[in-house]
Amino acid sequence: MNSKDLEYIYNNIPYENMNLYDEIKFSSTTGQYIDKASKLGFNYSVEKLNTGFKQLNLKRKDGSLIDILKSPIYPGNSLEGRRISISKMEAERLLTLANIETTRSKVYSGHEMELARDEAFKNSDKTVVIKPNNMSLGRGVHVNINSDNFEKFWNMTRNVMIKHGRKKKQDILVQNYLKGFEARATIIEGKFNSIVARVPAFVMGDGQNSIQDLINIKNKERQKCAHLKKKLIKMDESIKSFLSSTGKTLETIPHKNEYVLLISVSNTSLGGEMVDITNLVCNEIKEIAINALAALPDMCSGGVDIMMESFDDRNPAVIEINAFPLLQSTIYPTYGPSTDPQSYFLNSFYVRDQFLTNPESRYDIENEMDYLYNFFSYQEKQKFYRDLIYKNSKKLKRNK
Repeated sequence: MNSKDLEYIYNNIPYENMNLYDEIKFSSTTGQYIDKASKLGFNYSVEKLNTGFKQLNLKRKDGSLIDILKSPIYPGNSLEGRRISISKMEAERLLTLANIETTRSKVYSGHEMELARDEAFKNSDKTVVIKPNNMSLGRGVHVNINSDNFEKFWNMTRNVMIKHGRKKKQDILVQNYLKGFEARATIIEGKFNSIVARVPAFVMGDGQNSIQDLINIKNKERQKCAHLKKKLIKMDESIKSFLSSTGKTLETIPHKNEYVLLISVSNTSLGGEMVDITNLVCNEIKEIAINALAALPDMCSGGVDIMMESFDDRNPAVIEINAFPLLQSTIYPTYGPSTDPQSYFLNSFYVRDQFLTNPESRYDIENEMDYLYNFFSYQEKQKFYRDLIYKNSKKLKRNK
């Protein structure tokens, strides 16, 4: 993402004011599902795990257990599908076999910096992305890296991995840099729920205040929102280094209405914002999100990260798939309407169980046939991609 992408997003959304949430009752995804199951009147129990997290036991009216929901497991998502989603290289390989536009990556060990740099820039002066192969929440991710600063950001990624327990082995992924901005699509039980643009921390110039002052002003606004008050923009070395790469410092005074990107990673914990664009993007973007999840074996719910150059981008690219996405971005977007993925999941889950088991005592759920139709339609899509991946993998083996 660059400043032009920021300008495009905020000039093309109908939302003028940031959402201010008075209270965030549950911050964890499992906690949000527990709360919603109670409100909808479904039978359940909660179990506290040794890890300190909670497990939601989903039950029929007669008390019999159907399945469990806990981080990082959605009922209906296979172990194999979750494993592939964690490995960015395996997910990329499968998406390529499914003819879905995605990144082109290569993984290196932590000590192979010179080899990685030489191969990345061997035939061009393009820029690349450096990221850990199996970490989440944007940790260690650096984008739009050139050959001059490659070593610096490589070492920063290594240090983050070491800090989070990867001392003996660091698998670092280098991939082609895609233009545009990132968005997270949430798919629940095979149905498209929402898509939010994930915007890194930024400020807008007023022609008078320095970047440092603008950050302080913006942090005061974020403190008014229960969802953002603990996710302030920190003027640390990452921001200073990023500004330096663009020829700016914290003392720079941006022009009026100038968008100034502060960091490359799009994460609210680092001062980023989430903008709901569900009703703004074209159908092709929504379709590629559903198709990408369907391409992974027996995955029904998840988050699909997509790179696009506009809301009307007919050829977006999938950059990552998350098997257990945090729902805060779609429940508490910074701009735009909130969605309710938990209700859709629980209603669909119980409708499907009642269809399969036909219990004597049933939950009365509105629009049961719609949930079944959506789910079975998604299963047809999954079958299509299983066959396509098998066909293309066989063709690839013959051509080797």
